[in-house]
Amino acid sequence: MMNSTTVSVTYLRVTPSLSQQALGFTLIEMLITIAIMAIIGGMGGAYLIPQLQLLEATNTANELKSFIITGKQDALIYQKPITLCVANANQTCVLTGGESLLEFIDMNDNQAYDAGTDKLNNSRKLSLKYGNLRTVLGIAGGVIILKPDSGRPIGFIGHIKYCPTNGNTANMLKVSFNMTGIVKIIPNREQATGCP
Repeated sequence: MMNSTTVSVTYLRVTPSLSQQALGFTLIEMLITIAIMAIIGGMGGAYLIPQLQLLEATNTANELKSFIITGKQDALIYQKPITLCVANANQTCVLTGGESLLEFIDMNDNQAYDAGTDKLNNSRKLSLKYGNLRTVLGIAGGVIILKPDSGRPIGFIGHIKYCPTNGNTANMLKVSFNMTGIVKIIPNREQATGCP
């Protein structure tokens, strides 16, 4: 007869320690996370961009108004005619597309800023991303000249327009000034700016 032998098998279960386990995300988990973030970012971006455009228009209008008022004060302080203009990167006064504001004493009366000759009192960089400036002035072309005795413009009236590049009329505005020295911000809804 046969003897039967019983064999017992014991399974040894080894659990890896935390340092031996694979840490991180699978490719699927990573792709799902990125997709969800892209959807949320897209929804937020659709709301954020118009708010940034409105903020730039408002800040630019306030900056222009403040700049003209400061120029009026400086004309009274220095007791010399003060010239204001919108300038490009080369500090040349321009009618369209300027990126900074210049306030200077025009020593050679040529209605342009000459770095070696004129005294630059104030320069402000605008850093516009969503629009540009257009200057519409009376006789002086691209500059505003303020009287030393009153701070008022010398025979010049006009305005500086902020025109959004996307054509959004809600963000169009102009900073207007007259011969009595009143400076005001006029949104497009009150008076057409004439932006292209």
